[in-house]
This record gives sequence, structure tokens and C-alpha cells, in this order.
Amino acid sequence: MGLPLAETFSNHLKTIGFNIDQEKVKRLSESNNEGNIEFTSDPAKIREADFVLIAVPTPVTKFKEPDLSFVKLFCFAIAGSARVPASLERAYFTKNAYAIRSRDCG
Repeated sequence: MGLPLAETFSNHLKTIGFNIDQEKVKRLSESNNEGNIEFTSDPAKIREADFVLIAVPTPVTKFKEPDLSFVKLFCFAIAGSARVPASLERAYFTKNAYAIRSRDCG
């Protein structure tokens, strides 16, 4: 979801795609033909953002609870870098229903 969302945003806004995986950032940067999207693994670039949308996996644990380790990793990676709150949109399955939650990371 993250890359397609970033590409869609870049049709209308200057977009920064952040990922901690430097090899992935390198591949995306090399294949990028758009001037309105930039890929980086530098959390300091997030300071340039007017808003931050987090799109990370939230798999379900064996206890049918969301595994928030990727969310925590992202928040740790950008700690002190974001000048605006980060909005987290995540979806996961629970025992009873499909749930969508919105949280604030910053």
C-alpha cells in the first residue's frame, strides 16, 4: 500500500517516500522518473513534510492481535524528525471482525 499511495500523492503534491531499507530506497530512486517524488532512508528529510502518513505492515500475531512492531520501528526511526503529527492508518483482522484503526504517532 505504501508505494502506490506515495505515487498517487505525488500526482498532486511533492512527496517523500521514507524507508529504512537503503537498498530498496536505492532501487526506487534509480527507477524514479517523476520529479514530484523523492525516496530516502534519511529520517531528517521528514522535517520537510507538511504531514506524515505511515503505511507499514501490521500482521496479526498467533493470538489474533495486531503486531505493531513495524509501527514502533517507524516511530523510533523518525523520533525527533517530524515537525508535524504522524497519522497511522492500519487495518487488521481480529477474532470477530475486520477492524480499521487510526492512531496518532507524534
